[in-house]
Amino acid sequence: MNLLRQVTLVLFCIKSLFSQTPFEALLSTLDENSNSTQKQALIDDFMIQARLGPIPIINDSLVTFIHLSNKDNVAIGGDFNNWAASFKRPIHHVDSTNFWYYQQAFEPNARFDYAFYIEGEFVRDRENPRRATGYIGAASELAMPEYEHPWEIETIESVPEGQLETTLLEYFANGVDKQYGVSTYLPPGYDSLKVGGYPVVYFQDGSGYLNPGGARARTIINNLVFFEEIEPIISVYVNPYNRGQEYLMGQKDTYAAFFATDLVAHIDSMYNTVENPHGRLVMGPSYGGNISAYIAYEYSHVFGNCGLNSAAFRPSYDVFRLLADNPRKNIDFYAIWGTYEHPIHLDSRALRDILLDKGYTFKWAEYPEGHNWGF
Repeated sequence: MNLLRQVTLVLFCIKSLFSQTPFEALLSTLDENSNSTQKQALIDDFMIQARLGPIPIINDSLVTFIHLSNKDNVAIGGDFNNWAASFKRPIHHVDSTNFWYYQQAFEPNARFDYAFYIEGEFVRDRENPRRATGYIGAASELAMPEYEHPWEIETIESVPEGQLETTLLEYFANGVDKQYGVSTYLPPGYDSLKVGGYPVVYFQDGSGYLNPGGARARTIINNLVFFEEIEPIISVYVNPYNRGQEYLMGQKDTYAAFFATDLVAHIDSMYNTVENPHGRLVMGPSYGGNISAYIAYEYSHVFGNCGLNSAAFRPSYDVFRLLADNPRKNIDFYAIWGTYEHPIHLDSRALRDILLDKGYTFKWAEYPEGHNWGF
């Protein structure tokens, strides 16, 4: 090791003793060194030590993301910046090295997806072993120290599995003979003769809720039932034929009619269900929340419960106004949204206040999380 590098390393260590983090000491030392070879050597030494702990580096609320690349431009996108910034703004680069970094403060219980953006595509954080379950396939997950990892999503060997049955339902609407993939999950020990029947939860975007890389609904239900957090339920997972048209635009009416009449009648005829509105819940994510609210309001004699899973009402707001401007119906609402889902969190807060003023039961939770299946 030459003399200059020895002196630089001593300086690095001394600065670390005076309230600087190792990363801050590294930056200060790099600023005082103009030799590119020595700068890269210091970075390499730093990374050896940094990899002994988790990366991204978290100091209190401040998170330091690090990416090593010889590319000309590296950016970062995630739930925390609506992903859009990743296309526009490069992160910090130490000249003449492969060292890129970005720093931002987050809430102590935040959890979100993110990825680096290089030459037109997202790239997973190689320093972070936690893969995300969002719609960006190459994303990584960051969980802050006070984030409570939900036990319900983990498979527990002692918890029994139920039975999944799948079918295709045909429905002619809008000039098209449509087929809907429907999966029905029966709880362990399902009893076709059980007195009173089973409550039924209907999920929009069913494959996303069933997918082990998605919301893991079956695992959650198994665990909650087994540990008596909820009573045994039947859950139904429906995939749309034309998601945009049926969940948001001009085919809402015919989709809602199929859902609340044909689908519910089919499930009630096949299984031992609670056949009254408050024995049924319809819920969905994003635009799936939009159509769930529409179905619950227009068919409140069928569905007495509605779940809004990060519900997206924009751009038309017609379902939002339907709930806000019309008389109260006998529906209980349950909603969850994240503060990294702009502007969903603003719309959700507004709808909460309106419906509470109308006298609805509206149970809700807000977390520093993003628009992804992990949430």
